[in-house]
Amino acid sequence: MGENWSEATLGEVAEYFNGYPFKPADLGTEGLPVIRIKQLLDEREPVDRSVVDVPERCLLGDGDLVFSWSGTLAVRIWNRGPALLNQHLFRVVERAGIDKAWLALALEDALAGLESKTHGTTMRHITKAELLPHPVLVPPMTDQRRIVDVITAIDRVVRALHRELDSAERLVAALRFELIEAPEWDRKPLDDLLTKIDGGRSPVTEGRPPAEGERGVLKLSAVRPGRFDQLETKALRDDTPMPRAALVSVGDVLITRSNTPQTVGAVCFVDRVLRETYLSDLTLRLKPGPEVQPAYLAEALNTTRSRSQIMASASGTSGSMRKISRRVITAYEIPVPPIAEQDRVLNIIGDAKNLVQSAETALRAAEQTRRSLVADLLSGTHKIPDSYDELLERAS
Repeated sequence: MGENWSEATLGEVAEYFNGYPFKPADLGTEGLPVIRIKQLLDEREPVDRSVVDVPERCLLGDGDLVFSWSGTLAVRIWNRGPALLNQHLFRVVERAGIDKAWLALALEDALAGLESKTHGTTMRHITKAELLPHPVLVPPMTDQRRIVDVITAIDRVVRALHRELDSAERLVAALRFELIEAPEWDRKPLDDLLTKIDGGRSPVTEGRPPAEGERGVLKLSAVRPGRFDQLETKALRDDTPMPRAALVSVGDVLITRSNTPQTVGAVCFVDRVLRETYLSDLTLRLKPGPEVQPAYLAEALNTTRSRSQIMASASGTSGSMRKISRRVITAYEIPVPPIAEQDRVLNIIGDAKNLVQSAETALRAAEQTRRSLVADLLSGTHKIPDSYDELLERAS
């Protein structure tokens, strides 16, 4: 612990004000946006609005610190204008002697420990009784601001890498349009192109990533539009039998049969498998015949037109989850050029996807560096020297 640092709790460094319990009748298309957990985490999520006169503690403005305590534990500094805070979210107000940006980092660093204290089966949450006593080390204000400044610099790098990744992904999408959608290739339904659709299982897992030598089962997040994330798996219990038919192999084309409205029917090509991994009951494997290459099938199902037909075909009454059936999948149509043209398309798109992979690798490394540095700086393991202030003055 650094010099003049003190031991405290999250309850001693901030106050936590719960959001307003909006009822369906309170919501409409007029008034301020109502911010729930999903809108807090993703600014692309649609919002309801309300004209209800809520208590001042439930009003959000730019710069406010928000903590999600139910479903997904998360911390965000709000920067999207005036809004109304829904229940299951705390507006966090720092106490005297606490820098708000440092407090955000402290809460972020505490998430792993708080996760182990959550309650509930269908909706995990952290209670104030568990949150407020959680320990935290508090440095003097000068050290708090030095820590914030260093992490802010790393955040700029992370944001730049996000922009680089977005640009690479937009390039891939543009190439899919130019090479697959735009040409007047004959379109055929998957019913004419597939030889089989395999399903997975719903086994009991350990709820954690597999360790070395352990088997895994795919999470929904392993299958993203156009990309396979082999790290998104859960460890299988040693005594769980799994059929070989559900084993994931290089060359597989996977599709999610249930997911959010924006990601249902996500399709990817499996280019590498780290360990013995199995399909879950929410993922299917598409087996193409000789007329279409597996990798091309995945690319063709990820064009804008294909994504539109997949999302339009999804069914379900839940606002958060949609489903597609095997019968619906076989009705999807894709352009089918000759095999030689499929090879050409895959080579060009493959070069662009290498850029995506490089950007994603760099981004993950930067994010890991950030996490490690936050933990070290907040614990006092690494101290920023006083001379740092003089460097800042010279730089300004």
